[in-house]
Amino acid sequence: MLSSLITTGMMFSQALFARAYGGTNYDVGYAIIQNPDGSYVVAGTTQSFGAGSDDFLILKLNASGGLDWAKTFGGPRYDIPYSITPTGEGGYIVAGVTKSFGAGYDDLLLIKLNASGELQWAKAFGGTFIDIPYGITQTPDGGCAVAGVTYSFGAGYGDILVLKLNGSGELEWAKAFGGTNSEAANTIIRTSDGGYAIAGYTESFGAGSEDFLVLKISSSGDFQWAKAFGGTNYDDAYSLLQTSDGGYAVVGWTESFGAGDIDILALKLSPSGEVEWARTLGGASLELPGTTFLSSDGGYLTAGVTRSFGPGDEDLLAVKISASGGLEWARKFGGTNYERAYSMIPSIDGGYAIVGYTRGSTSESAELLVLKIGSDGSYPGCIEEVTLNALTPNLSVSPASMSASSPSLISANCSPTVNSPNLTLTDLCPPLDVEEILGKGFDFRATGQNIYLFMPNQAQVSLTIYDAQGRVVQRLYDGVLSSGGHTFNPTLETKGVYMAVLRYQGGMKSLKIVR
Repeated sequence: MLSSLITTGMMFSQALFARAYGGTNYDVGYAIIQNPDGSYVVAGTTQSFGAGSDDFLILKLNASGGLDWAKTFGGPRYDIPYSITPTGEGGYIVAGVTKSFGAGYDDLLLIKLNASGELQWAKAFGGTFIDIPYGITQTPDGGCAVAGVTYSFGAGYGDILVLKLNGSGELEWAKAFGGTNSEAANTIIRTSDGGYAIAGYTESFGAGSEDFLVLKISSSGDFQWAKAFGGTNYDDAYSLLQTSDGGYAVVGWTESFGAGDIDILALKLSPSGEVEWARTLGGASLELPGTTFLSSDGGYLTAGVTRSFGPGDEDLLAVKISASGGLEWARKFGGTNYERAYSMIPSIDGGYAIVGYTRGSTSESAELLVLKIGSDGSYPGCIEEVTLNALTPNLSVSPASMSASSPSLISANCSPTVNSPNLTLTDLCPPLDVEEILGKGFDFRATGQNIYLFMPNQAQVSLTIYDAQGRVVQRLYDGVLSSGGHTFNPTLETKGVYMAVLRYQGGMKSLKIVR
């Protein structure tokens, strides 16, 4: 019971923070995942620390953004990670590009870490030219599948490259898919049938210079289907996820449609790749998305960059899309500097964690940025609401009859240099106190089994009772609550310990009730 209560308490102590991590040079975060205990692991690149011009930078953060540990991995030249996935035993596999190791100009670099960030193995894969991984997904055997681009193999100049590795980093199979021109994969997911779905772009198929490409393959890498989606200009799919109905949500950017120069383009596809809906989201200038994830309500989350709003040249943009394609909210973070996000994930406390970078408008240096926002996308005093135009594009859809081959990759064990850098942490925007949001004199306390709440000003709030396992027992209030004192009498039929959770714009408070 005690451990359940502690977990429940953690769920409802929603921490908001905006922190920069780095040194004196250029440090960027590309991917973030969350552990079951609420901590985060971030994969990025550093020019401030390490053995080469760029090294893998892996951070372990606690739920409040405090630094548990940091490690760099690299060789004498550049090593840049793009994606990370957890492993079944609590470790991590990170995928990126290396110039320090391997057979070609650029090779894939995969490293396996344990839960403490200690290196288990490192392997390079590639041919004699350029081979880069952009996406990674966990597999049930403790291994991973990786997707990216190859210029060493395939039918055209640039083909999609997919690798399957076991838990020891041994290559089980490799496939290249493409046409007569260029194709590349930006992301890969494991699908409910045990196979894989891949998203990226194609120049060989479709209506424009580049089109969204979605490729479906079997568990052994065999081609199943591929389709191109787009208009007459450039359209590139960044991210892909499988929806509860077996279909797919695809998010990327478009020059062919939308309100501005470049807009976010989101598609919902059926399990066979038929378009169910399509939306563009943007302002007058440029909006780009990053990695997309499912929210707990079946909607979609993405974060990237905007040039349409705010005083800065580029501001971080976070967007929530409903399951039916409606825009639920859009928020921006940034001032006169440059801020950009590459990934956004739902956190177990109901909020969202975002990773990217921040840098000064005249500075050549940048710091890795992690931003934690509330369940409604808010962060009072730090995040601003923006209004995006939501339009319905008239997409061209066509099959992509791709050639498939099995390239003979060269694999090599690597011994990257491992360091523990001394990062500087900077709080960019300390969160407001509850009294700064709801007013001075706010009070929230238990009086026996009852709950007393004093509101200095009226505000939109919700009040919910949870049991020690985190299950909803009773929803006491959800709406605009008037100023003044209010007493709530929850119905608690079973003896035990409960949590009362008050949510308001920009924050959350919880208290314990014992029956």
